[in-house]
This record gives sequence, C-alpha cells and structure tokens, in this order.
Amino acid sequence: MALRKSIVALAVTLLAINANADDLESAKAAMRVKDFAAAAKQLNEGANKKSPAAQYLLATLYLSGLGVPLDIHQARTLLEAAAKQGEPRAAFALASVLATEEPRDLAASQVWLDRAAELRFAPAVELKKNQALPLTFRPQSDFANDDLAKRAAVWLAATQDDVVTLQTLAATQSIKEPDEFGRTLLHRAAEFGAGGTTTWLLQQQATVNAQDQFGVTPLMAAAASESAAALHALVKGKANIELTDSVGNTALFYAARHNRVEQLNALLLAGADARTKNSNGWSAIDYALQADAKDSVAILRTKGANAVRHATNNSSRARSGEMLRAPAKSTDLYAGWTDLAIATTRDDPTLLQTMLSQNGVVKGNTDPVGSLLMVAATTQSAKSAAFLLSKGVDPIAANASGRTPLSLAVEHGDSATVNALINAGVHADAHAKKEPLPLLLAIRAGHESIARDLLTAGANPNAVDEVVGNTALTLAAQRGQVQTVQALLAAHAEVDRTDAQGRTALWYAANGNRLAVVVALLKAQAKVDMADSNGVTPLLQSCAQGHTTIVDQLLAAGANIRAKSKLGDTAVTLAAASGQLNVVQQLILAKPELDAQTSLGDTALIVASRAGHEKIVAALLQAGATTKLRNSEKVSAEDVARARGFETLAAQIEKH
Repeated sequence: MALRKSIVALAVTLLAINANADDLESAKAAMRVKDFAAAAKQLNEGANKKSPAAQYLLATLYLSGLGVPLDIHQARTLLEAAAKQGEPRAAFALASVLATEEPRDLAASQVWLDRAAELRFAPAVELKKNQALPLTFRPQSDFANDDLAKRAAVWLAATQDDVVTLQTLAATQSIKEPDEFGRTLLHRAAEFGAGGTTTWLLQQQATVNAQDQFGVTPLMAAAASESAAALHALVKGKANIELTDSVGNTALFYAARHNRVEQLNALLLAGADARTKNSNGWSAIDYALQADAKDSVAILRTKGANAVRHATNNSSRARSGEMLRAPAKSTDLYAGWTDLAIATTRDDPTLLQTMLSQNGVVKGNTDPVGSLLMVAATTQSAKSAAFLLSKGVDPIAANASGRTPLSLAVEHGDSATVNALINAGVHADAHAKKEPLPLLLAIRAGHESIARDLLTAGANPNAVDEVVGNTALTLAAQRGQVQTVQALLAAHAEVDRTDAQGRTALWYAANGNRLAVVVALLKAQAKVDMADSNGVTPLLQSCAQGHTTIVDQLLAAGANIRAKSKLGDTAVTLAAASGQLNVVQQLILAKPELDAQTSLGDTALIVASRAGHEKIVAALLQAGATTKLRNSEKVSAEDVARARGFETLAAQIEKH
C-alpha cells in the first residue's frame, strides 16, 4: 500500500504541473526537469505568501518525499490551508489522505470530499454520487485520461519492482517505448536491480539488447546495480554479454568498475572475456584498478586479465612523458583532454611528475571536469590530488557546473582525497554557492567516517540545509547514524535545534525506530517533549508508528503521556487508530487519560472501533474506557462499529 501511495503522490505531482498559475511557472519548470529541491524552495516561498496553488503543489511533494522529507503531517497542514481558500484539488487530496493514512479519519475525509464536490471537482462529485470515499488506488481508472501520469507511475513502479502496478498499467503503456535518451523500461528496471520486473518485462517481449544513445544496454545497467537480481534475469533471457557501448565497454567493464562481484562472476560464467579491450585500449581490470575495486581486480587476474595502466611504471611503455591514446579513427574517452589531465587519472605521482616536467602547467581547466584537482577528485585519484596540492593548485576552484573538489570527494566517499584536501588547508566547510555543506553531503551519503573527519577538522556541527532546513543532527538521526550523532554531540551540536517542520533529532530518531540514537540523544539531555509544528511529540510519533522499545525509553525519560497534538491526538488515540496493540497495552500501564477527545471528539475507543481493532477495544474497555462519549458527529464507539459492519465489536461495546 505504501508503494502505491508513493506512485499516486508522484502522479499527482506530475498532474499538478499543468495547473494554471503563471506565478508558479519557475517551480513547475523545475518539476519538469525533476529538480524537486529547487521546486520545493520556490513553492515554499509561495506557500508562505498564502498562495493556495503553491500550498497544494508543495503538499504533493511532501506526500511523495520529492525534494523534501516524506511528511504526511506537513502535507495535511498545507492541503487544509489550500482547501480552505477554495482549492478543489487540495480538498480532494486532503480527503484522500485522511481516508488512507494512519490514523484514519473518515468523518473528516467526508467533510473535505463534500467540499471538493461543492467546488465542482469532478472526481469528488463522482465519489459522492456513489457514496464512496477515496480509499483505494485504481490505476486503470485513476490514470485513464492522463498518459503523462500513467507513464510516470509505470517508470516508478519499474524502479521499485512493483510488478502488480506494471501488470495493471501495461495494457496501454508500450514497454518498448524509449525515453528522450533512448532508455527503455527494461533499462530502468535493470538500473535498480529489479529482478521481478526485469523477468516480467522479458516475458512481455521487451527488447533485451536495447541500446540507448550512448550504447548502454540493460545488461550494462544491471551490472552496475547494487542488486544482481536483474542481471541474473537478463543473462537467463539471453542478453548479449559482448555488446559494447559507444566507447567499447562491455557489461563486464561496468561490473568491474563498481566492484559488483556477484555480477562479475555471473558474466564470466556466462562466457564474458576478461581480456576484451575498449576503444582506449583498456580492459575491465583497468577500470577496476582505477576505482580501487580490489575484489574485482583479484577475480579478473585469475581470468588472465592484464592491466594496461601498470605500464605507467615501466620503461617498456611509450616514450617517457607520452600518454597512451586510442588508436586513430576510434572513439577516445578522453577526447579534448590534455596528456597531463589523463596522467592525473592514473593516480601515479611519478607519472604526473614526469608529465609536469614537460608541460610545466598545473592550473588549467579540462572541460567539462574542470581543474586537474577536479580531475583527481572525479576519478578518486587521491595520490594525484595530494601531489597537485603540493604544487600549489587552487584547492577550492569550482568547475563550470559549480562543483568543488572537496564536495565531490565527500560525495564519492573518497576519504583519502578528503583528507589530502584538509591537510592542504581546505576548510572542512568549504563549498561552492550551489553546493550543500560537505558535512551534510557526507551524512546524506552515509559516509560516517568522512563526517567524523570533517568534524575533527572543524566543520560546523550545526550546519543547516538551506533548502529544507534539516540540521546535521536531524539528518544523522533520521538515518540512524549513531556514530555521527555521537560525533556531532561531542562537537557541541545543539541537541534540541529544530528543522523547518519544528522537529528535533529526537523526534526523527523516535519516528525511525533508531534506538541507539534515541539513547544517545537522551543521554545528551535532549528535551523529551519538544513537539513539531503540528504539536506531535516524539512519544506521540513513536506510538503512532508502533515502536514499543522507543516508547519504553521515552516514558522512562519522563515523556508526558497526556500530551496532545494540535488536532487533539494523544499517544493512546494515535496508537489505537493505527492498530498498535502492544503500544496501547504499554500506555495503559502508564495511566493515560483514556477518554481524552481529539478536536473532532474522537476517543481512543472510537478510533479503535472505527478501524475494527477488536483486541485494542477489549484492552481499552478492560482498562475502564467509557462507551458513552460521542464525537462531533454525535457518534459513539458502538455507532461507529455498527456503521462499519463490525457487529461483534459493537455487541462487545454494548455489553459495557
């Protein structure tokens, strides 16, 4: 269900691009090219100015986690603000969210569906006519009149191995139709290692050896993927393992460069030749050596592969100071590059010194990569980087794309180059105008050792993402990076600093069930009851998610069991609504206010009855919850149960 909701959210986002709002054209343009972070920043400005169209579009990004963190609460807030201003799509979307996301609120969903129908929004009018709520995703009907949304849903499904959605939509979607770069749906599935989707597409007669405009086949894409499932399916489907891309690389090159051992062995077993050379005279082992893919190097050597790049250190190579180039009339991967730039990629200071003695220049640019130092950072050539820094190259010069060596090395997880730059005096926070801070890049990419190195070198522990407001600590907490969290705290990061949604690191750790991070933050005296902009505390969020161990930790730390969100939800109503029996039982032992009512008058007993959670209802009744209270619709728990067809449950409530 969560997968399908993400597909719906993406489709809604793409549909929304056609909205008539000229003042949002720059945001819509950013969405068209999938620059969702830029779109979010622009839409946030519009939302702050109370633009209903901007509020609606920004909400769709929060629903899908595109350019901003996935945040249902924030999406609800934005949708409600837009709907109150008469935006029919927002009213309908809010009805959908309230009816499908936990905790569900069908009564409120009906209110907003009625509002959307009043505003003459056709889907709402149709549902109201049929006395139905927008409870389910029906791809054949929901996308019946929008090919763009349908195509987006299909391509997203391929990346997430969602064969069910593909089977539903494939009748009207050509699986052989390429995108603007010549890539097919099979390329897309292969790139993400989606084995089930790849198998299904091949059964539907997808072109197994389709090549994009760069000559890349699905097999090559699968060879570079983290998962080997798609490659196994393609090999079984008789994919041509010897096809080459525009520079002569086979799938084996892709597996070697990314150190995908399982794919490498599968290709070799299928007959791939480890000695095949590309247009530059390199074989797969040369790519593995360049990427420091030691496992791949060892495997290829057992298959008789010889490395050309080792020739840089012996006298049998071409004349001293002369680089090996591709044969005449063949495609050269380094066309337009100087010999000095190519030498930099070899990560061989001796060769670089030889070349430098003949050229005498280290400060020029090599388009489109940039300076020689950018070449070293791009190719993860740490020894070359250290040598160039010793010769006085500018350590922070950006290339034409606005990238700098430090951020590039951080993004690649190249700790050797990162440390070479820092040792040369580059500040740990150095970055170009359009780049995030290196520390934030390291945390996002999961490079914890590099994050710690940057902090040791003086990186600001309170770094903030200017686009969405995440702090270094909230980012690390979201990802469960306990060592980075500890390093940030040791560097005096503000433990209770909030992001744009008013959320602390503790809130995110509780939401993500990050026990070790929660323990570390509580030890650092994090405020246990700090609520986000929706009034949701870490305890409320962990109860809604069913994270029993986190709930124990927070209660032991003194979390307020009677805290309420802005909608009036308590820990027990949220846990009851989402069917978290173990959490409800935990909370009962802590003596909550069992009959507390939300802003709509719902009690824990009412929401549990609405969802048909019999065991939770029994636990609440046994604990003394009253059956007499009614919500704002004058409906009791028994009424709700009967209306939903839960007769046994209604009888159980009636007895009390």
